[in-house]
Amino acid sequence: PIWAIDNNKSAVTTETVLLSLQNCVNYNGVANRGAIQLTGISFASSAASGVAQCRLKIGAIVAGTPSYTAVRGTLTVGGVTLTSANSIASYDTAATTISGGDLIFSLSVDNPDTSPNVNLAEHNIFISPGEVLSITGASTVSSTLGVSVTWSEDI
Repeated sequence: PIWAIDNNKSAVTTETVLLSLQNCVNYNGVANRGAIQLTGISFASSAASGVAQCRLKIGAIVAGTPSYTAVRGTLTVGGVTLTSANSIASYDTAATTISGGDLIFSLSVDNPDTSPNVNLAEHNIFISPGEVLSITGASTVSSTLGVSVTWSEDI
């Protein structure tokens, strides 16, 4: 299946979590062995000047009261178990700060601008069971930043 999620946050200058995507550990009563492969991303900034950056990080620590929601199903046990689910993913848009993690992809846009949809399939970015991918944004001047991401799931 192909899935998508988007989010935006306003008044961003320092690196801020725009959204996080998590691959569950348990899926409909069995250990999840499926992978999430990112297939596309688009990033936008509303500021009149400056530069905005979008970063993808795996294994980072996010703070600011993250609260995961199932993409399609019921999420239990701290966000790592999905039941009655059609997707192995859950997402969070409430987290704000991030530390650590591995930077695996980044892109920049001039303010105001929107990146074209970037094909991520050719970059082979996968999220394994139990992993969280966080997408962050930062801007040299205060800006509303938006991101859209698509992925496929090998279940």
